[in-house]
Order: sequence, then structure tokens, then C-alpha cells
Amino acid sequence: MRHYFADKGELYAAGLIPQGTDPERLVDRLVAGGVDGLGERVLRTVLGLWEVDGGERFRAAVGGLVGDAGAPGPGAQVLSEFLGRRVFGRVAAHLGDPVGALRMSLVASQVVGVLVARHVLRVAPLAALSVDEVVALVAPTLQGYLTGDLVLPLRAGVAEEQNSSHEE
Repeated sequence: MRHYFADKGELYAAGLIPQGTDPERLVDRLVAGGVDGLGERVLRTVLGLWEVDGGERFRAAVGGLVGDAGAPGPGAQVLSEFLGRRVFGRVAAHLGDPVGALRMSLVASQVVGVLVARHVLRVAPLAALSVDEVVALVAPTLQGYLTGDLVLPLRAGVAEEQNSSHEE
């Protein structure tokens, strides 16, 4: 086991990912096409992995991530760290952007939201759309997260700090 997995957490996370999925090869394929079209490739790849069985595996995985009273279960942090390290972090590095990690977290939030809406909540009519229809509707938003301008609101106190540094 130690040969393949660094620790129990990595073994657990690997067990939640669809069988036969190699995160490193998956990321290599995603970034091979460059940044243009990356949003579509990410969404199409994720939907392809999790929709093979009608979303059953995704529903089971999500069920194991939620603890009592809807709070994140112990597996949620492990899976988040695993995906952050093995998938999101690697894709973010290819963006060549100082806010690449933020961009990937926005993409992840949107993709997970689509999966939950389709397979856990079964929100109509989204749940009934084909993969191609979902990709056509959602991929432009993902691409915007990846390559568009991100306007970040200033945190309290930041504007004052910036103003005082300009006055000096």
C-alpha cells in the first residue's frame, strides 16, 4: 500500500475517484491543449467520469463526504487536499497566473455544483440535459473563470492601506 499511496487519506481519496482514473494522466490531457478551450475540456472530462453510471458513484461519494447535520465529514478534507494537490494545483500551475489557484477553485465550485444539481438534487431541467447541452451552457462560464478578468472586491482596510502608500 505504501508503494502506491502516501498515507491512508490518499488511499481513501483514490477510492472515491472512478476506477481506472489516473489523475496525473488526466491533468496532462487537460492542459495539453493549452488554456483555450480548457473550461470545456475540464467539464467534459468530469462529466464523462461521473456520469457513466447515471451518477450513482457520484451520489455515493457525496454521501460519504457529509457528516452529521450536513457538516463536512472527515473524508471531505482528505478529498479536497488530494484533488487540490493532484489535480487543481497542477492545472493552476499551467495557467501561469498568480491567481491560478483561485481560478481553479471557482471552476471546481461550478463543476461540483453542476454534478450535485444533476445527480443529488436532480434539478429539472438541468438533470435531463445531455452532456453536450450542459457543456454548451456551462463551459463558457468555466472559461471565463480560467482566462477572464477577475474583479476582486477589496477587503476592509485594504483601500486605506493602498491610499496611504500612494500618499507617501
